[in-house]
Amino acid sequence: MLVVITLGNSLPSTLNRFFETLAAQPIMQEDLTEEFVKEFTDRVQPLGCILIVTGSFFCHDKENIDSHLSTMVTKQATGLFAKDTSYEQRFYNLIK
Repeated sequence: MLVVITLGNSLPSTLNRFFETLAAQPIMQEDLTEEFVKEFTDRVQPLGCILIVTGSFFCHDKENIDSHLSTMVTKQATGLFAKDTSYEQRFYNLIK
């Protein structure tokens, strides 16, 4: 799920296509998070950005006998959210 909150401008469709294309490629989740934030901030130029990515994947033991679903969460905050944690906390309170 991608939630984008912008003031004034809507998310450009080219940026949405960029997100979909990048997410469809084999890429480490940490790199994906970083690339999303970089592209978003370069194009939209917000005062701050928070991105939370939750990935689901199957883990196998070394003999590939047992598998289970695992999740990994990566987060990156920039701008106002990175400089002042009160903004970040207010953001998390809004999305609860």
